[in-house]
Amino acid sequence: MTTITAPAASAVFASYPTQGRGRVELTDRGPGNEWRYRSHCTGCPFEDGYSSLEVAHRHARKHANKCYETPRLEGPVNEFAEALETVSPTAPMTPLAVRVGLAAAAGRPVTEREIDELPTIPEGATRADYARLLHQS
Repeated sequence: MTTITAPAASAVFASYPTQGRGRVELTDRGPGNEWRYRSHCTGCPFEDGYSSLEVAHRHARKHANKCYETPRLEGPVNEFAEALETVSPTAPMTPLAVRVGLAAAAGRPVTEREIDELPTIPEGATRADYARLLHQS
């Protein structure tokens, strides 16, 4: 039998990969909280609280096995835009730079659908120009 020990409060102590490249993360809110353990999916709005660590793990695994939602990219897109403004801002913007930069900001490969949702690169745009476009969209 496996023994599960309680983690440090408020830190992500377990992460289960979902079918859609997201994660279900478990955090510990600390002793004294009725729903001490919290699960949160990075791909969909799923979020729940548990008083039992074992139940939290079981429900997180169950959700991760059935969730096909792709994680939202708002945070990584903003991070990517900020990087474009600071790393070679006068360099030409290219489709390859979009794919590599966004994947680096997201911490995972990005899908064609995610790339298609971004604004089209204007002819002759620099990285700084494209960053401004991302901030406006």
